[in-house]
Amino acid sequence: MNDLLNPLKEIITHKSLYGRLIHVVQSSYGFVGRFSLTNLSRWTFGHGGSLSTLERFFADDHDWNVYLMVILSPFLKLMLGEDLILPVDQTTGKKSGKHTFGKSKNYDSKIQCVIPSISVLAISLIHIQSKIS
Repeated sequence: MNDLLNPLKEIITHKSLYGRLIHVVQSSYGFVGRFSLTNLSRWTFGHGGSLSTLERFFADDHDWNVYLMVILSPFLKLMLGEDLILPVDQTTGKKSGKHTFGKSKNYDSKIQCVIPSISVLAISLIHIQSKIS
């Protein structure tokens, strides 16, 4: 996992910020259940991912597009000229409360109405011949 995120060390100069990013990514891979910072902190397995650490991480401004391009660029260079697809899936998660970060009104296609929720976007890069994501 750290090898995948090593290129971000050049962009993220603050050591503790890079460490928090590692914990967030690792805990999100093993995550099961409803998404909340409390549940995410439980999945960090006691390795520095306390609730307050995650709150500090998400309180900072991050340029997620730059992070994504730095991570994906080695794969894109290897597969230049190959057939790739980039599927995108957006989902909404119902949220209640007055202080949930990122909460707004989003359309939920399951119940076909606008609800207070957060919107999560999942992106995957798939190599068509090898069927590897």
